[in-house]
Amino acid sequence: MRFSISNIGWASVFALALSVFASERNSLSFSPSSGYKTFQLNTTGNVTRVLISNPPINLLDGNMIRDFDRLLTSLQTSPGQNSKVYIFSSADPTFFINHLDLHYVSTRNPPAPPFTPYDINTYINVTKKFATVPAILIGEISGKTISGGDEISVQLDMRFASTGAELSAPEVSLGVLHAIGGLQYLVRLIGPGRAAEYLLSATGANAKRMAEIGWVNQAFGTRKAMEAYVDALAARIGLFPQGGLNATKQGIRNGFGPRPGTVDEDIKTFNDLSQTPQTQSLVDRFLILGRNETKSEFELGLPGSVMQLYM
Repeated sequence: MRFSISNIGWASVFALALSVFASERNSLSFSPSSGYKTFQLNTTGNVTRVLISNPPINLLDGNMIRDFDRLLTSLQTSPGQNSKVYIFSSADPTFFINHLDLHYVSTRNPPAPPFTPYDINTYINVTKKFATVPAILIGEISGKTISGGDEISVQLDMRFASTGAELSAPEVSLGVLHAIGGLQYLVRLIGPGRAAEYLLSATGANAKRMAEIGWVNQAFGTRKAMEAYVDALAARIGLFPQGGLNATKQGIRNGFGPRPGTVDEDIKTFNDLSQTPQTQSLVDRFLILGRNETKSEFELGLPGSVMQLYM
């Protein structure tokens, strides 16, 4: 039998795609993907799930930066040969994507090999690719998403959160700003007043509040409910022609993204501020309190625990 949209209707097409996706999703298992150190990929139809796993705290370190770069570069250089939708989730229910490895900022405690300060240039290039890659990028946020993690999250095409999720960008507590596109996109999502409220106070918002103010699309009571909704959404999107998806994404981005040059200005300001004696002292104290970025009480308490920097 030959199906056509006119014969069975959009609702039936959606249900058919979802039933196939769900049946395969039930047996879904992630395995280490070749070449990636912090990503595990699993593809079903036109949808790829990217499970982020970088113990102990899903730190945005050199390994994760390079994995994002490799994935997004492959999407740019091989159009039509990849999935139409990519869903990012975390293997750690406590953290989605944590803050940038602060060794990249500390002059006294720089990153250990094989990581180098040049990884930051890679990270900047990564954030510029989210808006242009020919794929729809969705974030499933469970757990904390802090600073660099938020810079990535707000530049995805959509974000969904479950109970226990929290987004924050407490960079001001270190004497710097939410940069690399994070500030610009956040202002556009939640407005200048609310952005000022959260950024200047170095506080975060839970899933329900994030959905109320537009930081995420929707909030769900459980991770399972969130995944079911996102699976259905991704399955539906994956039915449609790539050209229409890409053109619509670019049209949205063209009317939404930061003004040319503003992100680069923020990066320069961040670099200048990060070299001040006060910020260097705060960064080193952060590393001490966080037990060198491990699953410490300080890291688990972010962003509230930043007040310990001033005690």
